[in-house]
Amino acid sequence: MPNHNAHTYFGMRVLEELFPEDRRKCVEDLPVFRTALYGPDPLIFCSVQAKQRSDYLHKTWRAQALPELERAIRLGSATSRSFAAGYLLHQLLDDAVHPYIYEKMAEGSVHMHLEVALDRLILDEMGLDKSPHLATLDRKRTAQTAAGFITPATEEQYSAGLVRMSLVTDLLRAREKKILARVTEDERIQAAEMRRQLEEAISPAAGHLAGLLE
Repeated sequence: MPNHNAHTYFGMRVLEELFPEDRRKCVEDLPVFRTALYGPDPLIFCSVQAKQRSDYLHKTWRAQALPELERAIRLGSATSRSFAAGYLLHQLLDDAVHPYIYEKMAEGSVHMHLEVALDRLILDEMGLDKSPHLATLDRKRTAQTAAGFITPATEEQYSAGLVRMSLVTDLLRAREKKILARVTEDERIQAAEMRRQLEEAISPAAGHLAGLLE
């Protein structure tokens, strides 16, 4: 999966492509939208069982969650719509880049190296020396909203996962230079390809979201 900076960048770039009224609908609850861009990833950090549920949610989201996400974007409350929009964008980006990541992992590339290298490309473009902290504002409200979309995972697992994800990403933030020093030249080239794929996914994702907001 792309790391949290890549997902945040992708979500905000998609918003830029929307008409102002559609953009406003997506971010009426901006803290929830930003956290929802992490998709089911917080569950990875909660427990072994929750990680298995995160894997399930990533693999089955089109069949299991997409109808409910689209319904929430069309008809839901401001908070529900903001969460559903962010969560949808997370899954669309994962779908765009996961096949390439898995292909390169099978050839020996390290998942974390690809994530960190991709994040660094984006952060450099933004002129940021340090990775921003994970967005966890209104964690309880976000977790309550998430519960409607992450079955069989629970609100409690999602909330706990957010806390632990924040701690882990802060640790990685402190160790970024050491991790980057281990990234191979091939992995840097692969991260650049992931960056290209991310950019290509922005307009189709914006079109998908705009169609739901008509």
